[in-house]
Amino acid sequence: DKLTVTVIGFSGYANGFAEYTKNRITIFPTPPNFVNRNRAPWLRNVFTHELSHVLSLNVASASGSKVPIALGTGIIRHKGPVPIETSIRIPIAGSNTPHWFREGIAQYDTARLGRDAFDENRRAYQRASWEDGRFFAMEKLAFFGGEKWYNGGFGFLLYLEELFGAQAVHQVAAALGNSYYYRYEDVFEEDFDVSFEELESTYRQRVESNYREHHAQAQAGLLD
Repeated sequence: DKLTVTVIGFSGYANGFAEYTKNRITIFPTPPNFVNRNRAPWLRNVFTHELSHVLSLNVASASGSKVPIALGTGIIRHKGPVPIETSIRIPIAGSNTPHWFREGIAQYDTARLGRDAFDENRRAYQRASWEDGRFFAMEKLAFFGGEKWYNGGFGFLLYLEELFGAQAVHQVAAALGNSYYYRYEDVFEEDFDVSFEELESTYRQRVESNYREHHAQAQAGLLD
């Protein structure tokens, strides 16, 4: 399939987005001045990130997530004659991958190609989240998180790679594409025989242990 890339160069805006169902990428090439991300060259970073969205989300989308599914909800009452097509409510069951996974796998793929890294900027952001009591559980990052989608998902998927090998992250994406999971987290237990809750718990323990040790060595932050 063809991939369409649009570069909008008449704006001072720094961003990019992907429409993965249309194989389409839009990039705003003005270099940003990130303080909480890697300093990799912007165009290489943003293009690879958005390309990963197109590839990984197409792989992770089961056929059922691309087709509206009628779940049988009944008829809405109206006064007077109403066409039948306007009187039935049909909920749509679409892809249910959380934002932290979508952004995390794009960061992960970009890092695999040397165009991003979980470097000192990202670790500082993660540590600040922990120190401020905002190192949120993944459940909270399902829909609300902003930069924490990127940082939290990236960190967790790197931990998954550490536990299960270099193909673990893409294995999850492939499994999501092979079957529709009404509860996204179930894919981890099916693929790795470990519940998502256990994986998240051990990941959080690892992060918190690292930063507690650092906090003690830095005299509660006085030497940072």
